Amino acid sequence: MKVLMLGWEFPPHKSGGLGTACEGLTQGLSEQGVEVLMVLPRLSGEERIPGGRLVDAGQALPKGVREIAIESPLRPYLPAHARLEGGYGPRLAEEVTRYAKAAGEIAERERFDVIHAHDWMTLEAGLEARERSGKPLVWHVHASERDRNQAAPDARIAALERRGVASADRVVCVSHYTAEILREHYGAARERLRVVHNATQPPPKPRLRAWRAQRPFAEPLALFMGRVTSQKGPELFLEAAARLVRERVPIRFALAGDGDLWSGCVERAALLGLARHMHFPGFLKGQDVQRMYAWSDMFVMPSVSEPFGIAPLEAMSYGAPVVITHQSGVAELVDCAIKFDAGDSAGLADAMRTLAEDPLLRGWLGRRGREEARRLRWGLAGAKVADLYRELTA
Repeated sequence: MKVLMLGWEFPPHKSGGLGTACEGLTQGLSEQGVEVLMVLPRLSGEERIPGGRLVDAGQALPKGVREIAIESPLRPYLPAHARLEGGYGPRLAEEVTRYAKAAGEIAERERFDVIHAHDWMTLEAGLEARERSGKPLVWHVHASERDRNQAAPDARIAALERRGVASADRVVCVSHYTAEILREHYGAARERLRVVHNATQPPPKPRLRAWRAQRPFAEPLALFMGRVTSQKGPELFLEAAARLVRERVPIRFALAGDGDLWSGCVERAALLGLARHMHFPGFLKGQDVQRMYAWSDMFVMPSVSEPFGIAPLEAMSYGAPVVITHQSGVAELVDCAIKFDAGDSAGLADAMRTLAEDPLLRGWLGRRGREEARRLRWGLAGAKVADLYRELTA
């Protein structure tokens, strides 16, 4: 079995959970004997994929591409001789459509059994590849526009997602929470949807012990790590932190990541009197991410709407208790977590206060959470997706 997989990001160059999930799923599929041909907008040379091959989409584009006849609600103008960069910059719509053209070219020259496209950025590419090859298309929804921009969703992206729900042969959702959003807002047929939860990898044990020994402060550390956007709820984290500082709870806070709200959060933290209690390490990757998990006494995910949330699983694997919203996909998968309603800063503050003041509870939740995360491996997700491939190609 061979799959043409279309992804927008892949470690070590990633902006969030999408790249982590793509890497983990390819590992899980490799365990099932599935060969993965992963197409990325651009390769850096540092990417590695087990039992498969990586393809640079930019190298597949014919020279002098100007007009691309792809049905798309984005409809960007494409200048000739421009290269694919990937990422999420101001020319994203143009890049998405050019990537679709490249995927079509690759689909005509490669041999494979099924197409697997991740999120809306690669959906056009998946449809184009299916048109050129006649192979079935699996569309994997890691986040919908309804999650990212609840107040003002982009109508063009929403139209493309609606088309994906109607056109793909099967739609994989990272949670039942996401499947319900697709049914409610896009009219997705229940029989076309499949739920495959994300997973995590075990941490390196020797490094874990060494990193914990290097911890630079004594107070418990509450960690927020992710995109600093309205969807992820960083403002709520700051409000809850301010409550605990006013109550003189012995605790420190770290807000790691970047996004459009980052500078505003730094200013807000200063106004709330958090300057001596809050750390802003910025966007972290590689061992810096692992070290931050190892230093943390609790991981906080106050997302307004979270399709899944891989970061809490990662934190659990490092032994950190997690505090998550009910409005998240990971909440339906894990039992050993403190859960609260999105927008409830008092509830979040209560959870962090309890963990900060009770080291025995932190230890118990940390051990139970690590055991639970250990059972949630990418091999399980890979097996479910491989079964779906066999269903479509039987």
